[in-house]
Amino acid sequence: MLKELSQAKLDKCRDDLLNTFMEYFFQRHRRPLRESLNILEKAILIKVLSSVNGNLKDTAKFLDVKYTTLYEKVKKYNIKFSKTPIEID
Repeated sequence: MLKELSQAKLDKCRDDLLNTFMEYFFQRHRRPLRESLNILEKAILIKVLSSVNGNLKDTAKFLDVKYTTLYEKVKKYNIKFSKTPIEID
């Protein structure tokens, strides 16, 4: 699945994430750095997982992290997937 993603799609995903981060944290809200980074990390996980239909193995490869590290982060942020992400607070 990961190999099927075009470079243009990956670049757009990265640009969208950066733009969202910049708009949210620098124009709308002032938050402590740790909180901002946690929010950003969760958004990145959801965005990448969405682009690979929730496949953790492909997401780990894309983000260049170990599968176990990714699994722990998904668990930490309580991110659930069917075909699209489902956040449970």
